[in-house]
Amino acid sequence: MSKDNSHANPELTDESLTNRFRGFAAGVASGMTKLIVGHPFDTVKIRMQTTSKSDGRFKGPLDCFLKTVRKEGFTALYKGATPPLVGWMFMDSIMLGTMHNARMVQQKWNGDKPLSVFQHGLAGLAGGLTVSFVATPVEQIKARLQIQYDSVHKTYKGPIDCIKQVVRNNGVFGLWQGLFPTMLFRSWFFVFWSSYEVFTQELRKWNISDGSITFLAGGLSATTFWIGSFPTDVVKNRYMTQPDVSPKRFPTATSVAQFLYRTEGLRGFYRGFLPSFLRAFPTNASAVFILLFALPKKGRLYEQCIKLLQGSDIRFNRRSRQDIALCTDLPIALIFLPAADIPKYVAEGNVDLGISGQDMIVENEVQDKVIEITKLDFGRCRLCVQVPVKGPYQTIEQLSGKRIVTSFDAFSKVVFGEIDKKTGRKTEINYVSGSVEAACALGLADGIVDLVESGETMRAAGLHDIKTIMTTEAVLMSNKNSTHKDLIKKIASRIRGVITASKYVLCTYNIERKNLARASAITPGHQGPTVSQLDSHDGWVAVSSMIEQRQKGDIMDRLSDVGATDILVMAFTNCRV
Repeated sequence: MSKDNSHANPELTDESLTNRFRGFAAGVASGMTKLIVGHPFDTVKIRMQTTSKSDGRFKGPLDCFLKTVRKEGFTALYKGATPPLVGWMFMDSIMLGTMHNARMVQQKWNGDKPLSVFQHGLAGLAGGLTVSFVATPVEQIKARLQIQYDSVHKTYKGPIDCIKQVVRNNGVFGLWQGLFPTMLFRSWFFVFWSSYEVFTQELRKWNISDGSITFLAGGLSATTFWIGSFPTDVVKNRYMTQPDVSPKRFPTATSVAQFLYRTEGLRGFYRGFLPSFLRAFPTNASAVFILLFALPKKGRLYEQCIKLLQGSDIRFNRRSRQDIALCTDLPIALIFLPAADIPKYVAEGNVDLGISGQDMIVENEVQDKVIEITKLDFGRCRLCVQVPVKGPYQTIEQLSGKRIVTSFDAFSKVVFGEIDKKTGRKTEINYVSGSVEAACALGLADGIVDLVESGETMRAAGLHDIKTIMTTEAVLMSNKNSTHKDLIKKIASRIRGVITASKYVLCTYNIERKNLARASAITPGHQGPTVSQLDSHDGWVAVSSMIEQRQKGDIMDRLSDVGATDILVMAFTNCRV
């Protein structure tokens, strides 16, 4: 989304590899979302486009939908879903990645001026033309599978069999039959992305949330796109799905267009338009609207994050070795990345939200580019300067000018830089990716900078810490310029609820009203205990209050001492306080 100001978007001036990756990661999530939401509409559209009114097969889109479900079952609406399941992730990844880099090139030409609507359209055109080379075979196989009406006498057993038959009948390049109409169809992405910028700028004038602006602009621009591009889509699909006979009924895409105009007039070019119109808004709006949430891909942080998401009721399905998973009940795509890289991706806007350690934020030097939303109460440790127990250097000042080995070279340079200014020496900081504690024993370092949790690894290596330069724990962080602020707020609220629930339990008990003040002092609760009349015992009340889990034993003892009875303590999984 463009920013409504007079300055260049900072995401388009950063030429780092990670920033260039941003469009590709977003595209993968976009493609998966569009398939889930839009494929049933697409099946009806393809079947309408590849038949004519004179065939008498379908009276209209609704008739097509009902006959498909009645004769072939509901799953028939997802015929041909496998090729786009794989292909659309790559297609949208390539298209959005190409667009992002095309915008960066144009931004370099513009200097500090933001991209114009026309330039955003040019980026869309570049993305559309580039992805056509991948889209042509994917869409051809998809469409051929979608128009198999007879489940008994199938032409193709599945996507692989369809590919084999197309290659056997037409050669390898037969998979790219229809490349020209595909490029013509996808050149309309100039209209999609230029209109998206126009709609975004106009909607910003209204008092609506950023998330709503993104959703509405995505849907409106998709509708505009389909109104203009639909005739080329009809020609493309008719040409791609014609039987593999010789001579072909339609030797060129132009002959398809001529036939349509001669037999059905201009209306023939919009046959099946209604499903596309209905599909355009939810499909493309949801794809643009999706939030990217980066999580550590392995280790203890990964395990803790999964528990946190489960407690927050954020459901998803992740297949083995897949680093992207779509949530089933929220417009979120989970991206699994190395924990050390997540702060960089969040800071540069490659993802909207992420979980990693505070040490990684400092090491990536992005403290001013991310918002630390909340601490997560796990992953606690210290970043320490460590030296051999019997070594000659026992203070951090004595290590100035010596050799330091660490995985935190950026932060270590900052720490020792300040000391070196005072001592007039230059400390040698060397980076290693792992097994830092072995550096001193191997004679590679005079001291190390490394994380200490329990200290067992440090002591086993004959080291001890002489200076804690940072304490750290896992945090939820977001990009400052994310357009998904409402959704981020909802996720943060759920996560805070899980963390609070892990620290507190609900304590209930009965007590005489005359002793209520003393009991309430023991269980004050968050905003005060909940007190209700106990009908079965005159002068008694029932009390419920949140108490700290680690103090529950002492609190129960104290309640008993002031006359409380029927004391119960119950855990809960989530809350809002």
